[in-house]
Amino acid sequence: MLLRIKLATLLAVTATLAAALPGHAQPSSRSEQVSFSREGLNFPALVTSPGTPGRHPAVVLISGSGATEADNMLPEAQAFARAGIVALTYRKRTEGYSKFHRDYTQLADDALAGLALLRNRPDVDPARIGVFGFSEGGWVAPLAATRSAEVRFLITVGANGLTPARQETWAIANRARRHGLQGSLNHFLRTAMRQVTEGGVFPEPFYDPVPTLAKVTVPVLAVWGGYDVLTPPGESLEVYRDTFARTGHRQHTLKTYPDGQHRVLGTDDRGFTKRADYQPGYLDLLGDWVNTTAFSTAASTVDAPARQEARTLPREPLSWWEAGWLQLAALALMLLGFLGYGVGALRRTRSVRPARWLAGLGGVAVLGALGYFAFLFSSNASVVGGPIILGRPLPYLALQLLWLATVVAGVVTALAWRRERAEVVARVRLPLLLAGTAVLVPFGLYWGLLLP
Repeated sequence: MLLRIKLATLLAVTATLAAALPGHAQPSSRSEQVSFSREGLNFPALVTSPGTPGRHPAVVLISGSGATEADNMLPEAQAFARAGIVALTYRKRTEGYSKFHRDYTQLADDALAGLALLRNRPDVDPARIGVFGFSEGGWVAPLAATRSAEVRFLITVGANGLTPARQETWAIANRARRHGLQGSLNHFLRTAMRQVTEGGVFPEPFYDPVPTLAKVTVPVLAVWGGYDVLTPPGESLEVYRDTFARTGHRQHTLKTYPDGQHRVLGTDDRGFTKRADYQPGYLDLLGDWVNTTAFSTAASTVDAPARQEARTLPREPLSWWEAGWLQLAALALMLLGFLGYGVGALRRTRSVRPARWLAGLGGVAVLGALGYFAFLFSSNASVVGGPIILGRPLPYLALQLLWLATVVAGVVTALAWRRERAEVVARVRLPLLLAGTAVLVPFGLYWGLLLP
């Protein structure tokens, strides 16, 4: 026991002496758990501050999409603290924010409530406070910068210059290319995104960041990774560049790290996965820019836009015949026809012989398509299920074969109905069954399930 104590003491003394040597980085930040409130909600937060006396610049870090904890984006917060800047990270609101609903103005006001907390700290200079927005936070942070004169600088990383609907459609197409998908599944995914966004299921789908960017007057640092596959880095930089040129904004730094992914981390597969290491110089840039550029008269600098493998697609509003209620009505008719006939067939009434095959195939085909769509939606197409065969995931290929078999069974059933005599009950159910099959054909063509 005594030996352990002596060893621990020796290690502590050695560490202290090593820290005192020239060139050795000493601990330069400390973390403190705090919280702030807004709209009756409590926001647990973490303040990471320099270990030096006096008043410092400060920044509120706004995270990307999804649930976050108070210590989210801690590496960036620690980088700011090492540069002598107080950083606040916080847990995102748990009410009024979900996969289906969010309000960027509300999120901006949450960030401003965190900024108010920083302003009241004795180690913060209230004249040098800014906001930092990553990914989804790149839509929120500019809003915060235009809603309060207390925001003196703006930093965004992986921010979008486009609408969420356009960005997410592009990101899903990137995932499809990564999986090696070909043929009609790409059509299926594009149609699904149009239905989800135009139908109001996707949150803030058509929020346009340009009008807000046009109102930004504080100094701006905007950073993108060249291998970003979630946010279109080249197009977003172009939007920032062109908007600032149009409005006469004179103090902005638009920076691209060609080998970085969405969060400017390293990547081994062109942005789809990330390593733990940030791009060289990125973390230092954050603090250096605040200390040397944000409160100076430095000229603007703009990097060349990153090269994207594909450009984003413009919005395509739904035609009247694509309306969501018509899609739901078609689904209801198909399910009523297929499942209704199947339930009636349990009574073993005499009917056209191929009809039971049609009802079974059709029911499985429609329910399978709904289930597969829900699966893709839940993972944002990051997982497509099973091996890729003929450019299609096995579940989707099986679905296509089911839909084709249902069409064939429908034709056979219709011909058999003309040749065979069925009971009155069957004559009520059979037209409904065949009507569901008739609707299945244009529905399958529209969604791509009956396309090559």
